[in-house]
Amino acid sequence: MERTVHPRSFKARALVKQGINPAHNRQLERVKREQDSANTFEAVAREWVALKTWEPITKKRRLDMLARVVFPKIGMLPVKQITPAHILDVLKAAAKKSGPSVAAEAKRTMSGVFELAVSTLRAETDPTYPVSKALPANKTQHKRPLTPEEVGQLLRDFDGHGVKFETACAFRLMWWTLCRPIEIAAARWCARGSRSTATC
Repeated sequence: MERTVHPRSFKARALVKQGINPAHNRQLERVKREQDSANTFEAVAREWVALKTWEPITKKRRLDMLARVVFPKIGMLPVKQITPAHILDVLKAAAKKSGPSVAAEAKRTMSGVFELAVSTLRAETDPTYPVSKALPANKTQHKRPLTPEEVGQLLRDFDGHGVKFETACAFRLMWWTLCRPIEIAAARWCARGSRSTATC
């Protein structure tokens, strides 16, 4: 009766010929599997966001986008096993469901996550690069500027519209400083005096 040799025996013999201890090799493979399960895309992405010096609200918005757009597709995959095909699938779905601006934000974010993964030896390459031009560029659409008459009417209308104190100050600051709304919204409230005495 011919004896059947288990495939693992062939593998063990091959390792011995290479000077590798099969028991040590099994331990190394187990450690690698454990590292892969700990280094999922979601885990590395959360680490990447935590390392940023952004305001808490900015971090929350970025994590919300990841949870909505990226994590459902690749969040549980080991970061080093993600391919350009995975990335393209995420980008196409994001562009179709949420629009090109969200897809562009997802692409930038994923690239940043992979930059961290590569620099910490948890991935070898950034799979977003090969598909970076796969989707049409997100073109910014600028609206026409208001005329002086329209600006005056806008300010008069605003004065007659009851809004929260902070909102009124933010609106006026935008006109006085020409900052973008996001810059005003992220500014720290450092007004001197009490609410009842402060003016805008």
